[in-house]
Amino acid sequence: MSVDRHLELTTDSRRVGCQCNPPLKTPLDSCTRFISSPAFCVSHLPLMPATKSPPPAPNTLPRLASLAVRWPGANLKTNPFGELTRQERSELAVVSVQPMIDVLCDQAETHRSIPDDNLSSGSTSLSATLQPRRAYQLIGRCGRGKSSHLLAMWGQFPRAAYVYLPQWQPCPVIPEAPLLIIDEAQRLPFKVRRKLFSSGIPLLLATHRNLTPWLRYYGYRSVTQRVGATISADKIQAIFNRRIEASRRLPDQPVPHLSTHDAAMLIQRFGTNIRSMENYLYEIVQQQVNDHGQMRFID
Repeated sequence: MSVDRHLELTTDSRRVGCQCNPPLKTPLDSCTRFISSPAFCVSHLPLMPATKSPPPAPNTLPRLASLAVRWPGANLKTNPFGELTRQERSELAVVSVQPMIDVLCDQAETHRSIPDDNLSSGSTSLSATLQPRRAYQLIGRCGRGKSSHLLAMWGQFPRAAYVYLPQWQPCPVIPEAPLLIIDEAQRLPFKVRRKLFSSGIPLLLATHRNLTPWLRYYGYRSVTQRVGATISADKIQAIFNRRIEASRRLPDQPVPHLSTHDAAMLIQRFGTNIRSMENYLYEIVQQQVNDHGQMRFID
């Protein structure tokens, strides 16, 4: 009996008995050894003629081919502006961590405020010791880079604890650590905030609301940095070109880069909202997934 004929007979659940030769003397519905796909009885499977695996369906071949040559003209292994892991965001963040380190590890003026610094890359040697009752808070609107600052510092302090406080959900457990990095700190419940600030542990906070009065009440020396009030084309260019470099497929082949003009156009369209720029660039690049020509970033 051919395999096709065997399948035709055994896949109908209304038929009883196995159609193999010799037949199995139990109904298919009650045979616990029956495999529905492929529709062979386990006991008689070795008796069936060997067959080759069927080739892929014709309509799947173009899709498989396109996956193998995504962005063929751009030398990219993935969309540079897609979602990143926390570790990747830490490594690719283009921020200056030195002001935060100076405040949390060394003497600093009480409640001093500094403007948004120019983003710069590079790691910093951490020979200083974290000091108690030191706090550094980053204030800014959504999408301006507060989380990138936090994750850059998290990468510098391996023993630090990073905590994100989700909206409209219970507050997660705040762990014990030499440095607490809290994203969306304005969502801290009253009792949790009071307990946390009274502990004196060094704090790095991203918030939409100025927490200086609370920090002052509990004896903290704090510095506030406004993030995203202004932004330059050079800064945008550095942020996104680093993402592109991280998605390079072949090291000896060039990749496209965001030009200063492109960065200026993004600022004109989205202001200082880096997250909106990132979402826009993701869609633009995704539309060129099978394009063999030069990649464009501004539509």
